[in-house]
Amino acid sequence: MDRAKKLVELAAFLVLNPGCTGEQVSEAMGGLGKPWAASTRHPAMSRLREWLGKTGGSEAHLPIVVGGRHRLAETVRSDWARFCELKERGLGRGRPAGVADLTRALGMVRGAPFAGVPHRRYPWADHVRAEMIDAVVDVAHTLAVWHTEPDPETEDLIEALLHPQRAQFNRISAGEGRG
Repeated sequence: MDRAKKLVELAAFLVLNPGCTGEQVSEAMGGLGKPWAASTRHPAMSRLREWLGKTGGSEAHLPIVVGGRHRLAETVRSDWARFCELKERGLGRGRPAGVADLTRALGMVRGAPFAGVPHRRYPWADHVRAEMIDAVVDVAHTLAVWHTEPDPETEDLIEALLHPQRAQFNRISAGEGRG
């Protein structure tokens, strides 16, 4: 298998599984029933560390393992992490403020997760694929609902503009505006 493709897969695994152990890396990267030996994992991690390079502060984007856990530096970002940030912020803001974030998140989607990768590759990513698809569907559904259901504040404003007498009557009936 092409060494660069395996390094891309290793980087993707580390991005999506921060804090994983060496054994978890070996199991995932070795494929079904064929975990990598430490003698395979260590050189691959070294090649990936070299390939990713260093930050502006001369720190490795893939630091040497401390405490038995592998984690890419915070300088290494992924589209998935950005999608999740936009999704959470957009949902947290609600409608209408969150529409822009959810629209940006959905705009990042360019097909199925890991499209173009043969299914037998990245077997460790099956659950991640499902999570990604669910998240994209949730964002799309939320935007569809937000764009098709009337906004109560907007409805009240339209009602007041189109039917000022009715709006005044409604306020008086509710006990407001009596003087």
